Amino acid sequence: ICRLITKMMSKNGSDANGNSDSSDADDSSSDAGSTSSESNGETKTKEELRDDAGNKLTTVEYSYWLYKQGYTIAQIAEKRGLNPVTIEGHLARYVASGDIDVHDFIDGDTLEKVEAYLAGHSDEKALKPIYEYFDSKISYGALRMAIAAIRKE
Repeated sequence: ICRLITKMMSKNGSDANGNSDSSDADDSSSDAGSTSSESNGETKTKEELRDDAGNKLTTVEYSYWLYKQGYTIAQIAEKRGLNPVTIEGHLARYVASGDIDVHDFIDGDTLEKVEAYLAGHSDEKALKPIYEYFDSKISYGALRMAIAAIRKE
């Protein structure tokens, strides 16, 4: 058991007394094009997001770029290690700006239903009441896209 504990502590950079190994503390080297953060003893590296031409993109722009390459929301989420809801939020911005046609995500009937609801509830900000109004038959993602199209910037 003692060997196991010692082995586990050495993996975490601690000695048998639980003291941290500070020999790496002065190592300030960094990779160009990435940032890293330490959490729970693990280092995570954040890659810079770039298109094929090497242009640096924000996370939202990168999701849009992948979408334009033909990836679905689910594929983008999987590729990026993000939740599909996050990707829907990214792409909804482009629906709002008119760069993506809302009909890529929802049909005309759904858009009309949401538009009719919002006409009578123009001050509605939260998605949950709208979701509940439609008895959960219109997904949050579809609502998000419809609202983005209706309330275009």
